[in-house]
Amino acid sequence: MKKMLMVGLLVLSASVFANGNMMNGNNNNSGNGKGWHHNSNCDAMMQNNNHRRNNNKKSGFKFKLNAEQRKEIDKIKIQIDEKKLELKKLMTEDSINWDKVGKVNQDISTVTANLKTKMMKYKYDARQEYLKALEAAKTTTTTNNN
Repeated sequence: MKKMLMVGLLVLSASVFANGNMMNGNNNNSGNGKGWHHNSNCDAMMQNNNHRRNNNKKSGFKFKLNAEQRKEIDKIKIQIDEKKLELKKLMTEDSINWDKVGKVNQDISTVTANLKTKMMKYKYDARQEYLKALEAAKTTTTTNNN
């Protein structure tokens, strides 16, 4: 009897867990992908983010790395991956040297910060070039109309 009760509860809990829409009050199985962990605040925040992304697309500014920049960024990412691998090796040793672990973590942070700074610089420079080109195009259009 106890086994039957346990099996019944297991089946019931699995079916409720599998259909997260029931917890949301949405029992129509529409397949909208919203489980029990979503709420209206989350949906509203996602809509706001999408709205901001769409506004950025409308501005016309698109940032792309050139081949040289991409190569430099890839080298930095490889450095980060190497440091992470070194950290994994340190953590698998029998006696962990926490001073070395801390040093490698600081190295990873420094390289990551340098990467972010480079990306910010590339984006800033590209934005400035875009604004100059936009201003030049406006000037050219104004002169041609006169």
